[in-house]
Amino acid sequence: CNDDSSNNTAVETPQPNPQPQTTMSVTAIDGYLNKATVWLDLDRDYQLDANEPNVKSGDKGLAELDVTGIDNPEQYPIIVKAVTGETVDEDNPGVTVTKDFIMSAPAGSEVVSPLTTMVDMKVRSEGIPVEQAVEDIANMLGIEAELLTEDYGDNNPQIDTVAVKLVQQSAKSIVSAGVLPNNED
Repeated sequence: CNDDSSNNTAVETPQPNPQPQTTMSVTAIDGYLNKATVWLDLDRDYQLDANEPNVKSGDKGLAELDVTGIDNPEQYPIIVKAVTGETVDEDNPGVTVTKDFIMSAPAGSEVVSPLTTMVDMKVRSEGIPVEQAVEDIANMLGIEAELLTEDYGDNNPQIDTVAVKLVQQSAKSIVSAGVLPNNED
């Protein structure tokens, strides 16, 4: 009896197409920055261009960028601009920042702070990998490397408070020393 009904061909189960990413969450910190301009720097020029997704940050420095139609948005740096008379550092509720400043973070970051700005500047100026820049800056400041790229604000209760205070003070010192750029040029 020849039964051809036992077919040994495997049936391929169709794989679902992954949904394209439409939003990207970012936290702007120097103390959480509310009403700061946050953008994805598609051409890596630190300038906010008409085609670059941008939004104002809200409570706790949170910003949701609309990245619809952008392939791999995590491959681009993120820029935050704090604006005098508009942006509020939530460490001082109701008080706007006294000078404009720009912060940045390397591609793939979810947090933008004075510390990520130092990392980004080192990566861009020395052409080194992000991981090496993080390690170098952490060693220079005497803090744990993970704290440079994480939310070190009060939103994260799992981080050691002494380490957080050191990181927060380092970040504040960078801003008050005026070493961050004050415009996109």
